[in-house]
Amino acid sequence: VVAELAGLGHPLGIAIDAAGRIYVGRPDRRSVEVLSQAGEHLATFGEGQVQMPNDLALDAAGNLYVADSRAHEVKVYGPDGILRLTLGGLGDGDGSFRFPSALALAEGLDGEGGELFVADQGHARIQVFDLQGHFLRAFGQAVPAFTEDWHGRFVKVQSLALDALGNLHVADTGLNRIQVLDPLTGVMLAAYGGLGSGPEELNLPLDLVVLASGAAVVADAGNRRLTVIPPEVIAAGAQE
Repeated sequence: VVAELAGLGHPLGIAIDAAGRIYVGRPDRRSVEVLSQAGEHLATFGEGQVQMPNDLALDAAGNLYVADSRAHEVKVYGPDGILRLTLGGLGDGDGSFRFPSALALAEGLDGEGGELFVADQGHARIQVFDLQGHFLRAFGQAVPAFTEDWHGRFVKVQSLALDALGNLHVADTGLNRIQVLDPLTGVMLAAYGGLGSGPEELNLPLDLVVLASGAAVVADAGNRRLTVIPPEVIAAGAQE
């Protein structure tokens, strides 16, 4: 441990901007707090507006995207902390959510054509929006836990990440594995993990990051560890 930021209540989503500022979802304060690397309070976003900030994402312009699971919304704040856009709301149709749990942001060239991927946990699907908040497409459907027919389907999506090729990695706590999906069609390209405590197995994966090297670092909660999945193991999963 090289540093510790204490006194944050029950922190949920975390994001870090290009300047090293740390954004922390604080359900106890119904806000997102912005801190320096030293833990100094710099700003508060969405005070009193955010119920359950489960995941955060930042774009190159400094806009903050907040998956507010309990409100069934994704809120977008400008760099000045002002609410610019609200996506979703409770419902079952396209563009509505039931407990959005995770975000992944794909930025386009020169700020054009970016897309926001939202894990709509309650509907066992991924919804995709442009950065102006317009619904584009959705993929996935619910599948019972412990079934063999899970490819491209979900039990409980908890985290999303995009790799260097733009493919979408989906961490599913109900499947205890991560699927790699085509971001346009939702077709499964590869999968890795699987229930267990071995070197490349998972038990309750809650979050993941895909590194520039292609390796995935997974918050492997049931095994009480961070599990690193090498890129060659991920590539081998395409043979499943």
